[in-house]
Amino acid sequence: MAARKREDRFGRLEAAQRETNRRLGRIEDTLATSSRIFELMNERLEHLENGQERLIETQERVIARLDLLVEGTMRAGTASLERFGRIEDRLDRLESSVFPDREPR
Repeated sequence: MAARKREDRFGRLEAAQRETNRRLGRIEDTLATSSRIFELMNERLEHLENGQERLIETQERVIARLDLLVEGTMRAGTASLERFGRIEDRLDRLESSVFPDREPR
């Protein structure tokens, strides 16, 4: 009878050990899956970081070009105003010489 109890006890221990091994296997599988997910997330984050760096570089180039365009437009606008002012002065002088009795504008 003592032998039978011992065999039953060993049987229960073996069954418990098999269940523990099964659960450990599931834990290992879960850890392997989690590890792969983290690797994929890391790769994706690196890809996003590279894309953001390129985007920032492109934005900086666009801003520099816009700054040049604004500067050129302002310079051209100022030059046009000065040119129109000179044309208007010449027209006033021409009108004064053609119509000496007329008051200047």
